Amino acid sequence: GVSVRVYDNSATEICDLIRNATAEFGLTLVSDTYPDLEVKPLMKEPFVLLCPKTHPIAKKGGEVSWGDLSGIPLVRTSRQAGNRLLIDDALGPRRDQLDWRWEVLHIATAASMVAAGVGLTVVPRLAIDGIDMSGLVALPLVNPGVTRTIGILSSRDRPLSPMAEAFRATV
Repeated sequence: GVSVRVYDNSATEICDLIRNATAEFGLTLVSDTYPDLEVKPLMKEPFVLLCPKTHPIAKKGGEVSWGDLSGIPLVRTSRQAGNRLLIDDALGPRRDQLDWRWEVLHIATAASMVAAGVGLTVVPRLAIDGIDMSGLVALPLVNPGVTRTIGILSSRDRPLSPMAEAFRATV
């Protein structure tokens, strides 16, 4: 008998929803930039390279080094997305040596562009569960391997309602 509203927003927006009491808790990327929020890490996941099965990199199989992507058109998410910041931080100055030709807001858009042959993209491993992978392959990225931590965030100042606490415990 309880209604649940799901906000499918960026990590920054989810934090704002918690801070202004629109949402009691959020499930999102964990970052050190949330000192005012209680953070409970749930899992770590790697980023993978999404490419067509017919692409030369896919035909090699196995792991892909970031250096292997030199000169290949890439699709990346915008700075609004927490995933982009994690990748940029992990790559450091090397990020500027890659051909980031396209920029989009959503992973689904990047995946569609890969399927259309526009370029390759880097996505969190869990994201491929929501993508039509026919004709595509996800390959592990190394040197460096990039991961993200997913966690539950809530306000340090406001206790959760009993229903929100029960739902958080289920999650």
